[in-house]
Amino acid sequence: MSALVLAQAAATTTGGNLPLQIAVALFLLLNLAALGAVLFADRSKSAFLKLIPKILIYEVLLAATVIMAVPFYWMIVTSFKDKQTATAIPPVWTPSRVRNIAPDPENNGSPLAVVALEIARAKGQEVNVVPEFQYQFQSLDQGGYTVVKEAPIEGARVFKMDPSLFQTETVLAIDSKNFRRAWHRPEEASRGQVNFMTYFIVSIATSLMATMGTLFTSALAAFAFARLTFWGKDAFFYIVLATMMVPGQVLLIPNFLILSNLGLLDTYAALVVPWLASVFTIFLMRQFFMTIPEDLWDAARIDGAS
Repeated sequence: MSALVLAQAAATTTGGNLPLQIAVALFLLLNLAALGAVLFADRSKSAFLKLIPKILIYEVLLAATVIMAVPFYWMIVTSFKDKQTATAIPPVWTPSRVRNIAPDPENNGSPLAVVALEIARAKGQEVNVVPEFQYQFQSLDQGGYTVVKEAPIEGARVFKMDPSLFQTETVLAIDSKNFRRAWHRPEEASRGQVNFMTYFIVSIATSLMATMGTLFTSALAAFAFARLTFWGKDAFFYIVLATMMVPGQVLLIPNFLILSNLGLLDTYAALVVPWLASVFTIFLMRQFFMTIPEDLWDAARIDGAS
């Protein structure tokens, strides 16, 4: 009876999704076991009642942990899915993909997993297909340079078929195909590849240049505000500090106009120049410099430090 109640509650809560049903059923089963300990174990009843507040706190923390972990789980699982299962409603909680099954014309119509090499533009149009096991990532020579892409292997059996004959099935799939598509040169648009390597290199290079530039300019400004004596130092520092209250969205159009007038649009410099100075970094480093004892500063100057 308890098992039926747990199964019904899990199915109602999760909309029929098996992994979530199992999780909810285990959670309810643990609570049911704890309740049974209270009802049937008189000796442990008083001790258990004292633990109820802690149990409730841990259950709330456990629920919060699960809620926070679900987006990370979804991100990892989705990286192994294809487009159909990634956008499926209701959601697919396991790494899966949709496989096309078609009757093999050369083997008495037996089921064969195939990959369509093109998209049908009209109803009833036949497209080239290849058996799935003969469609793999490989190095190919294209116009004098080598690219890595998905393509039929040499000697693969390519034949024409009407896509309306396809039957689809969702299968568990844990492979690195999506990662290889992202890291290698883009293939035809129908396969949805992107050249992630270029994005990665640009992001790393511009981030390093912006970080090094920020550290250099901020260290100079912070040292001046912390150690040097000049007219209006405090007033200038408060003016610089006040710019932290300006929302970043307000600076989008002025930054665009400045970069446009400098002729830096669509250049790598546009990703670096606006970030070569940081008010927050200046403030942070200035506060650190202020914590260095004055005696240490004087001793360094006596020893000849510039």
